[in-house]
Amino acid sequence: MSQDPSPLPDPAGRTPSTAELVDALLTTMNRMRAHFSAAAATVGVTPTQAKALRELAEPLTLKDLAARLGADVSNTSSTVDRLEAKGLIRKEAHQSDRRARMLTLTEDGTRVRHALQKSAFDTVPVLDRLDPAQRRELYALLRLTATP
Repeated sequence: MSQDPSPLPDPAGRTPSTAELVDALLTTMNRMRAHFSAAAATVGVTPTQAKALRELAEPLTLKDLAARLGADVSNTSSTVDRLEAKGLIRKEAHQSDRRARMLTLTEDGTRVRHALQKSAFDTVPVLDRLDPAQRRELYALLRLTATP
């Protein structure tokens, strides 16, 4: 008698408890986090740096990048400094606000961002098993739960 290797209980048609839903979400997030961390490591950046690179598809100010990352400006500034030291981004003068600096990707930064897109986002094993209808349903449910 073979046993399902999944660590999550199969609800078998019953409504799962809140604890079961939380367990399933946490297990999925842990698997996604592991995938994302491994993908970031292959290009020599941390997961936080990878998220920043992903957001920099267009030039942004430090304040705007911090807002998109949901982080405070001082932590984002440290991340930006490390990315600049790696030669992946540069700080340029803002067109209309001389106090602000625009963060832009360098050529190497663009290359790393594209590599991350392929390895971290285009293929995610935990999501790849879903067919298009399941993806739409999951997306709708996640949007519903993410709305305050």
